[in-house]
Amino acid sequence: ISSSVLLTGQRLSGSVHLRLPLAFVAYSVRRLTGLDVDAGNANELQDDAAGELANMVAGRVASQLAADGYPCKLGTPSVSHSARLATKNQNGVAQGRTDLLCEGHWLSLEIQCCYADP
Repeated sequence: ISSSVLLTGQRLSGSVHLRLPLAFVAYSVRRLTGLDVDAGNANELQDDAAGELANMVAGRVASQLAADGYPCKLGTPSVSHSARLATKNQNGVAQGRTDLLCEGHWLSLEIQCCYADP
């Protein structure tokens, strides 16, 4: 599952993209809610969890950007069931990507920002 959150501010536009394996999302649902993902509401719970995880990560990114002089607001998380992060390289866009191992699952995080001159 891929989830994204847009970042917008007067001097910055960007996005945070998170790619999560389904098994990690199911694990997260159990940890965050205490519920097991069942067949009746599995997609809805997984989408909500993926969006919330992206929102938490984007909140941390936004806090650091604000501390560095680039305050911004978070958009509403979007979620897709795709095999890849829906990002593309663009001129003038700072981009960072990392892969993380969490509870035995590989997660991918990508941040893209376009900064305006002060």
